Order: sequence, then C-alpha cells, then structure tokens
Amino acid sequence: MKLYEISTQYQDIFNNVDESGEISEEQLDLIGELSDDFRDKAIAIASFIKNLEAEKEAIDNAIKGMSDRKSRLSGKISSMGDYLHNNMQLVGLTEITGSPYFKIRIKACPVSVEVMDESLLPQEYLRERVSVSVDKIKIKDDINAGFEIPGASLVRKLKLEIK
Repeated sequence: MKLYEISTQYQDIFNNVDESGEISEEQLDLIGELSDDFRDKAIAIASFIKNLEAEKEAIDNAIKGMSDRKSRLSGKISSMGDYLHNNMQLVGLTEITGSPYFKIRIKACPVSVEVMDESLLPQEYLRERVSVSVDKIKIKDDINAGFEIPGASLVRKLKLEIK
C-alpha cells in the first residue's frame, strides 16, 4: 500500500467517526495497523531522501573539485600564454610557424577604452543604474512592531526535517 493510500484510509476513519466522537474498537485496531504501515513507509521514504541528499552532496563536492581544477587550469593557461607572449616580444618575433596543428602569432587587438580614474570623467560619459529591492528584514521588523504593511504579511512555513 502506498503512503498516500494509508493517509487516505486514516482520514476516512476520522471522517466516519460517529457524532458522539467515539472511535470503535475495530477502528482503533485499523488505526494501529495503518500507523505501523505509515511509519514503515515514512522511514523508507526518509531513507531514500537521505540517500538522494548524500548523492547531491557528492555531486556538489565533485562540481567544486572540478571548478577548482578549472580555475587552476585557466590560471596556468593565462600564465603560460603571458610567458610565451612576453618572450616572443623580447626576441622580436611576431609569428612562429612549423606546427601542423596551429600557428603562433602576436596580433593587434581592436582598440578598447581603459578608464584610469572614473571620477575625472565628464558626466556625459557616465550612465546611472538604479536598482530597487525589497527590504524583507525591515518589513518583518515593522510587522512585528504592530504596523500593517500593504502587500506583505508574515508566514510560518513548515518543513520536513530528517536528521
């Protein structure tokens, strides 16, 4: 029996309690059986969740390891490229051929702008960006202090915890 089926049967029992609010002996026995089944199913589902969490953590660790490795490789690529570039300039070479896989050359890039001191630039060269965000901490503090904030309210959510 699936967990939702057990929950449905559980609800059916409580919905069918007579007007006096008394639960029959038969209903109590069924509740006990359902409770045991529910507990077993819940433990099995929680175990599955814990396994998924462990797998997710392993993936997160692998991603972090690969990201760190990628950063180190990027640094090494940049460093080796700078090394080759600088030494080619020192000896006055702008091109090296001879490899069947690639050609090495120093090439002029398109002109770009380098800003040394932004505060010295005339206003016409500056763009203003405006960003608005909700201050949830202030809203929470004000509602707790008794203020009514249109468009906001405090909610308490419930979450499943498996330790």
